[in-house]
Amino acid sequence: MDIAELRQDRFGVLKIHSGVSFMKAGILFSEIISTVSETYAHEILTTEYGAGMESTLHIRANDLYGVVKYETLFSSLHHALPHKVWTYIGFNNELAHLIEAASDMFLMPSHYEPCGLNQMYSLRYGSVPIVRSTGGLADTVHDWHEHQSYGSNEGNGFAFTDATGYALYTTVARAVEMFYDDKEAWWGMMMNGMNADLSWDASARKYMKLYEMAIEKRRRA
Repeated sequence: MDIAELRQDRFGVLKIHSGVSFMKAGILFSEIISTVSETYAHEILTTEYGAGMESTLHIRANDLYGVVKYETLFSSLHHALPHKVWTYIGFNNELAHLIEAASDMFLMPSHYEPCGLNQMYSLRYGSVPIVRSTGGLADTVHDWHEHQSYGSNEGNGFAFTDATGYALYTTVARAVEMFYDDKEAWWGMMMNGMNADLSWDASARKYMKLYEMAIEKRRRA
């Protein structure tokens, strides 16, 4: 069955094994399919890397491409400037935490972020976060200057609202300026972040409260 015939089979484009996959339909109906590297584009055609989608990907193999989003750039910088740039390509959870814990600042300018973990790690480690105020980032990172302006000493980082390069640049500039010019304030931000209770103990208490509310709501129904 060729791709045109498959697209006519409304149930077949969704059916995979004993379930349904919208990703399969997306692959079959896309004009071009891209992934994060040329090698990976070949690897996902195999059983080892295909995660159950390899047979579907084989149908579209001629339209499957890999584009490497910044890996080559940073690898090149690492080789050109070995004393200034270090690049590691791969997943290493321990290394990620060590790097974050050793950093003076942690930049997380997310366009959106339902919750986010890294800014909470950085607060715990004393690495001052620089974030865009969205989702969980807005709930956990409180801009130092904003809180100082209304007499509060609860600031634990730097935050901006507008999703623009200019807002990001000026916020990073504020952070760098304070890092060099006001060590006392910087230490205060670090302590505020490290003293924040973002543990599961605090979250668990809030969840228990929600469950109690749900039970009471059911009782009243």
